Amino acid sequence: MNRTAFSLPAHSDYRTRGGLAVTRSVEQFSGGANRLDDLIELLDRRRGVVLSSGTTVPGRYESFDLGFSDPPLQLETVGFDFSLQALNARGEVLIAFLGDILREPCVVISERDATRLAGHVVRGAAPVDEDQRTRRASVMSLVRDLVAALAANDDPLLGLFGVTSCSTCRIACWPMTAPPGAAWS
Repeated sequence: MNRTAFSLPAHSDYRTRGGLAVTRSVEQFSGGANRLDDLIELLDRRRGVVLSSGTTVPGRYESFDLGFSDPPLQLETVGFDFSLQALNARGEVLIAFLGDILREPCVVISERDATRLAGHVVRGAAPVDEDQRTRRASVMSLVRDLVAALAANDDPLLGLFGVTSCSTCRIACWPMTAPPGAAWS
């Protein structure tokens, strides 16, 4: 089966919209199903994700496999409280950056150290106009602020990956991810 190849330069330097300097080195994934199976097995013991699609519809969908392990950050929310935890050294760099760059007025950071940011979202009164209800302060206000700070046109694979539910949101895999076989610098 043909799979979409994510084409990224072997080496690149760029800045996110929030000003974070990123250096990326990429190694081309050349393994077959065994490499993907190895990653899937690894995820039984470590954080990460595998996304796979076997559907191809010309002009609409392409088959692909995308996965990684050991994300740098975990975002966990319960109600209007949040915790952003560094999971490794890369996460500590991001915690320092995000602690300085988060600008959403409704996001209140009450705890901050080298490995963690924690706080709450100030909810406020519900808007009267129906078309403004989706903009009411919520955990999604924090997520939008994080996306704005970490977004970059230079990296189409940056993203939020994780699981969510109505009352608890846990995003265990955070931006700065790379496809299988990619290397970090």
